Amino acid sequence: MRIGINASSIGQTQFTGIGHYTQNLIWALSEIDNLNTYRIYGPRLNSNDLAIKNKNFDIVSMPEAIKLKSIWYSWYLWHYSFFPVQLIKDKLDNYLSTMPALPIYCPSPRVVVIHDIIPIILPQTHSTRYEMIFKMEIAHALKYASGIIADSNSTKQDLVKHFHLEPSRVVVIYPGYDNKLFSPVTDEALIERVMHKYEINEKYILFIGVIVPRKNIERLIKAYRLLKKKGLIKHKLVIAGPKGWLYEGIYKLVHDLELDGDIIFTGYVSDEDLPVLLSNAEVFVCPSLYEGFGIPPLESMACGTPVVVSTASSLPEVVGDAGITVDPYNVEAIAEAIHSVISDAVLQGQMRRKGLERARLFSWEKAARQTLEVLENTA
Repeated sequence: MRIGINASSIGQTQFTGIGHYTQNLIWALSEIDNLNTYRIYGPRLNSNDLAIKNKNFDIVSMPEAIKLKSIWYSWYLWHYSFFPVQLIKDKLDNYLSTMPALPIYCPSPRVVVIHDIIPIILPQTHSTRYEMIFKMEIAHALKYASGIIADSNSTKQDLVKHFHLEPSRVVVIYPGYDNKLFSPVTDEALIERVMHKYEINEKYILFIGVIVPRKNIERLIKAYRLLKKKGLIKHKLVIAGPKGWLYEGIYKLVHDLELDGDIIFTGYVSDEDLPVLLSNAEVFVCPSLYEGFGIPPLESMACGTPVVVSTASSLPEVVGDAGITVDPYNVEAIAEAIHSVISDAVLQGQMRRKGLERARLFSWEKAARQTLEVLENTA
């Protein structure tokens, strides 16, 4: 079988979310499948982005003439103009898009992965322009897809509800995590280097994610201030991740609450540093209003870090009984959950053990095998 994969989310200097999903899925497929032939498509791909030596994997980057200064416009020009011609030429048996979009024309069966429908569930967390484009793309993708994969049961239910899909059309395949990278870090020299790099010299509470309204960081900050005001913690709050849409309000809140010296914004954190930050956090908090799956809580559990997540969308599916779930709109509940973990050493130990066990249930190998099965069935 000749399989094409849309890897346009890879190849950027800093990619998160779908980029990590796509990269890890392709790596896992390369480890389990030497029989099928793969064509990996993307705007700015090169051999270093994937580092796959398998002869049955080829990387196809867009022509240099189409690579405009903006990757956004480059991708649209390529995806909706020149890419269909490439697909006709390559004579695929199946095509997989890890983004919620399909080219205008694809001569083969096509499978699309839907990670979430956030612009529809929470339109206020995205620009009107992005919301409009997302709605058009996902409607087209769902209409013409031969197979649909969702990251979680929560996302599947959202698709069935908002797009009136037959539940049987949507297959749930949980993502995995990089188990070679994410595990408890005990190397003191490495820990000291990373802590020094991000200027962290005290115990800390950790959040990881793009700084956008959907992540509910403002309520996390208010919960942190509540604990500080009551004198219940001496920890720093570390917010790790790049700035996203409407991030300014979060920085303003920190200043208005006079927490500039207590909250550390690290900016983008490399994959190599993440396990260290996670392993040394007292607790990882993910109070998001919506997550299609939520890989950071999974990576946290794999590093032996207690997790507190919101009850929204897929997050309870990820942590099971290994984490504490809270109402994301209740600041006091978030604060109480954080304090219950950092003030109880016995509870911390129990959560670490359960988290490590829970994380072992997820793997990219399992996700790759299930994805390959969907591709075989639709082809």
